[in-house]
Amino acid sequence: MTSFSALRLLLCSLLLVPSVAVLAQDDLPPGINTLRVTSRLVLLDVSVVDKEGHPVSGLTAKDFQVFEEKQLQRIVSFESAADHTLPPNVTAATIFDPAQPRVFGSSPVTILVLDEVNTHFSDLAYGIKCLKDYLNKQPATLTQPTELLVVRDSGFQQLSPYTLDRGRLLGALAKHVPSQAWALEQSKSAGPGVGDRLDRSISVLEQIAQNSAPIRAHKNLIWVGAGFPSVDPDALTPGTDTMLKNMLQHVTDTLLDSRISLYSIDPTSTLPTMDEIINDDQMGVFSIGGSSAGNILSPFDTNLDFDHLGPVTGGRSIRGQNDVDRYINDGVLSGTQSYTLGYRPTDNAETPGAFRHIRVVCLRPGLTVRTHDGYYTTGSKTAKTRDTIGYDLNNAATADLPLHGLDFTVEADSKPGEFILHVHADGLTWTSQSNGASTANVEVLVVALSAKNKILSHTLHSETATANPNVDLHSSAQLARFAIELGPRPKATHLRFVVRDASNGRMGTFDLPLTK
Repeated sequence: MTSFSALRLLLCSLLLVPSVAVLAQDDLPPGINTLRVTSRLVLLDVSVVDKEGHPVSGLTAKDFQVFEEKQLQRIVSFESAADHTLPPNVTAATIFDPAQPRVFGSSPVTILVLDEVNTHFSDLAYGIKCLKDYLNKQPATLTQPTELLVVRDSGFQQLSPYTLDRGRLLGALAKHVPSQAWALEQSKSAGPGVGDRLDRSISVLEQIAQNSAPIRAHKNLIWVGAGFPSVDPDALTPGTDTMLKNMLQHVTDTLLDSRISLYSIDPTSTLPTMDEIINDDQMGVFSIGGSSAGNILSPFDTNLDFDHLGPVTGGRSIRGQNDVDRYINDGVLSGTQSYTLGYRPTDNAETPGAFRHIRVVCLRPGLTVRTHDGYYTTGSKTAKTRDTIGYDLNNAATADLPLHGLDFTVEADSKPGEFILHVHADGLTWTSQSNGASTANVEVLVVALSAKNKILSHTLHSETATANPNVDLHSSAQLARFAIELGPRPKATHLRFVVRDASNGRMGTFDLPLTK
């Protein structure tokens, strides 16, 4: 597993760049004590099916009970599937851009991903055929915006942006030429290629979550392929296993924060082991007495496994089934017919890194509930570890999709080499101070790129924004201002700015062309 060590050194080296702390607004006296904000709203996207697996509509908040760590919670908000709608003026020709989330309304979305990194060529060809079969059974104008992506050894590509036009998706599939999974063919289940495949898969999941973050509704990620290989933590060195657990915990946080449920559907015709989740009976391991088994362990305490990401995000992991198109349809329907429940946990104790288990029960007999298994506490330190920060920033610097986890703009200042960043305050994590002010901490990475997108140089800055008392930090009109000074960049044609919330890891990117 030498590639993990090499990757770790690369990411850590990124953080050796000197950082500069700047207050974006009025300076405050030193020695201010931080007040932890412990009240939080947990949103659960819940699907309910009958004994035949058909979605059930018409339920109300009184039909549900929510338990966190076996404690009954009070439901404070409720939305039915009928509340999740598109704006009335959208058509099949509408352009859907996550940077303009209003066009999505409150509609759920579907993200289709073809995994050409972890899936053998013949199996992927079958998966693509099943995806075409699924689309051909849908109406010409889809009921929810749908995006089509592909992940390869060589990179990550959007085959079709979000659209309601079924023909556009089918056309993109018809033009697409699948690639061989060379790292898979060469490494099989061991060797350096395994680390590369794991890294690529995690990177793609985070990019998808950060790209779609502004879309306020539930998102169903349909992953057609095998997913990254299972890794036994006991086979890794102590430092490497901790790093990978932190990465997987962090990407889980990021998926949940973006309200993404992962449905991984493996079209592989032969099963490598009997430990994988291959049918509905084995899925019952994750669905005892409600939506979750309430295991005492964190999802990644045993194996670092792609299959765990399905149940922990409210989705499923399907292997060894021939009717792949049916399972794609089931995954999409689960998102379009979901309820949204909100509650504020009665126990606000936050053990760093702890996984809090959730169980949702439907009081009507004969119905099955699916939602995510739980979440990591906001007191988790994984978003702040050196490895995670380095991984996030490196991922954003080379991202194939624009990241919208934070919304900001950049402009050149009148002073040569200085740039002004305006970050929307409602996307940042603010901490109350004893004098009534609030502060937010971010990391700002600036990457100088050539005309061929080759990284020429990069600098990292640690910044603090301070808001005076009585400022409405929930208003998108409020902006945090950061001034960044850079050195000469003689060969750069454009700059990529990455802003990362130091508390929860939300990121945004902004590419700025340079004028000569």
